[in-house]
Amino acid sequence: MEKEETVRGCEHMTFTAKVDVTRLFDTLPMQFRADIKIQCAECKEDFEFGGIPIGYDPHIPTTSADKFTLRIPIKPNTYTREVRPSARERNRHGLAS
Repeated sequence: MEKEETVRGCEHMTFTAKVDVTRLFDTLPMQFRADIKIQCAECKEDFEFGGIPIGYDPHIPTTSADKFTLRIPIKPNTYTREVRPSARERNRHGLAS
């Protein structure tokens, strides 16, 4: 069986990943987001993230409109229930429960 090639003729055998971490300052407690992009290291073609909603939600993974950036909420391992704001604080700041 021959190797499958894309329209560009690249087999996409090696990849690069770029991860940017963003601190979201207007949230309690402080929230973080990882933005991930994956590209073929040989032909530089961007990879799309499928099956994930487009947009931004601080509580679930989403993608950019072009589907090339995966946005994932992350948190430090040290975050515990004690640092989570009360329901009153969340409502005051317009945050989800």
